[in-house]
Formats: sequence, structure tokens, C-alpha cells
Amino acid sequence: MPSAQVLVGAKDYWLPLRDNRSAYRRSRTVFASFRTCPLPTGEDVAYLSKPDVAFLYREVYEKQSYLQHGVTISPGNTVLDVGANIGMFAAFAAQRVGVLGHVVAVEPIPLTFDVLRHNMGTMLREGDAPITIINKGVGDGLRETVDFTFYPAAAGWSTMYPDATEVSDAMDIFLERSLPTLEGMDLSLTNRVASLAARIAPNWLVENLSRLSVNQMLAHKKQFCCPLTTVSAIIETEGLQCVDLLKIDVERAELDVLRGIADEDWRKIRQLVMEVHDDKNTLSAIRELLDDKGSFAKCVVEQDSQLKGSTLYNLYALQD
Repeated sequence: MPSAQVLVGAKDYWLPLRDNRSAYRRSRTVFASFRTCPLPTGEDVAYLSKPDVAFLYREVYEKQSYLQHGVTISPGNTVLDVGANIGMFAAFAAQRVGVLGHVVAVEPIPLTFDVLRHNMGTMLREGDAPITIINKGVGDGLRETVDFTFYPAAAGWSTMYPDATEVSDAMDIFLERSLPTLEGMDLSLTNRVASLAARIAPNWLVENLSRLSVNQMLAHKKQFCCPLTTVSAIIETEGLQCVDLLKIDVERAELDVLRGIADEDWRKIRQLVMEVHDDKNTLSAIRELLDDKGSFAKCVVEQDSQLKGSTLYNLYALQD
């Protein structure tokens, strides 16, 4: 049985489970509908959209994309995971930092948060770090709530700043690069057939099939009004003296997250890893903000080979 501690304050629940019986029953209904699949590491992971599982496993465990260019996490470290999704990186970090460490995982979408909570209760083991999970979005502190767009078939692309064109273009590029080899994708029958088509079908047919697939994944979107907090509010509430790694993956809200860090808290952030959507010169604005506010000795920007030509980049910043 899992024995690591998962901490969730009642104030951080989207559904006030301790105070509202009908809300509790609604949450349990969603909780019971989770689907799970096994990971190569041996754990079962719950998910909302299965393609996210293969992609996240590849990014977190196989490529260790968040631990590149000198970024490390060690026993006893504190990790703040903003945009935790279903918790795969949070679980990975908890294993790395161990029982003397601490992981804070923040996820705004209520359905995704329920999956995160479930996974943190099943994936963690004795010796892993305690995890605090918070059901809020993270912003610049100017708003208390915001509407998030949730894509049930592509939960990892959910955002407070929906941009169907940018999402569709990025997914098109990913599928085009991934389908021939199925790298980073689940091995479902559908994907195997699509992979075969990508190798033998005419380009125009593959492009149309890819666009149809993307449109289907982005269909049936839902809106959730979610409470917001800031990085500095989390640092204060959780009593964090140091954030050894701040990981940000918030689908076009990354600049908001950084603007929500108070001047006095920048020195507490030892390492920063984030996904950047450079659709409106966001990358340049982030670099300027880091130069102005942070004390990072090293900053590296790179783009995954499967996303060349898209607006998606990874940024790594280290104080030493």
C-alpha cells in the first residue's frame, strides 16, 4: 500500500468535499470513472486522455526533459510543479527528492485534479516525498478566478488562454513527426493504422487524416471557472524557504505565472524549467523578465525535434 503523504487542504479543493455532501457525491462519480493503464515502471496511472500518458511518460521518465542542461533535483529538495496535469512529473519528483523533500503540485481543472489526487494516492511509495496538491490555477495576481478551456480528448492542452489555431498547428506537427515511428505515442490499434498510413499513403491523405484527428481531439471542449493563486502566495502559504525547482507547464499562461512572483521571492527559486508558447513574442518577454528579476547565471532555450516549426520551446534557467 502507498505510504507517502498526500496533503490537500479543504480550501484547495475545487469541490468543497468536507462541507458539501452533494459535491462530494459528484466528485466520487467522476473518481469512479477513471481509466488506468500500466506504466513500464510498474505503476498503474489513471488518465483522462490516453495519448497524454504515452507523451508524458516519454517526456518525464524516458527523456527526462525537465532535467536537462544542468537542472537537477536531489534528496531533500523542494519542487513546485505548476500545471501538474495527472501528476506524472510530481510522482517522479517525489521519488527523486525522497522523504526529506517536498513536492507541491498545482492543477486548476477539477476533473484533471481528481485524477492527480488519485494518482498521488496510488503511485507514491514509502520513502517518497510528501506531496501537497492544490486545485487552483496560477496567474499574476490580478484576477481571483478565470475560465479555463478543457479538452477531454487532449487534457494536457487545456488552458486559460485557448488558441485553437496554435494548438491545432502544434498537434499537426507532432503527429506528422510521430506517426511514422509512433515515438511518444500509445500503441493503440488506431495509432498503428495511422502509422502505417503515414508511411504508405499520399501526403495529402495523411495531412487530411491528421487534421481530422486533431479536430476530433479538440472537440467537445468544456469551460471551468477556476480559482487563481500566485507562485508567491504558494511560497508563503506552504512556508517554502527555497524552491529548488520551479516547473511550469501552463499552456500560454507562463508569462502570467512569472509575473505573479514577488521581487523578494525570485532569489528563492534556484532552478526554473518551463514550456513556452512563443506565439506572441512570449519567449522574448520571458527572457527580459528573467534578466530583470532573476539572478540566473545560465538560461537555455531549446525545441524538441518533434516540434520543430511550431511555437513550442523549453526554457531552462539555473542560479548556479
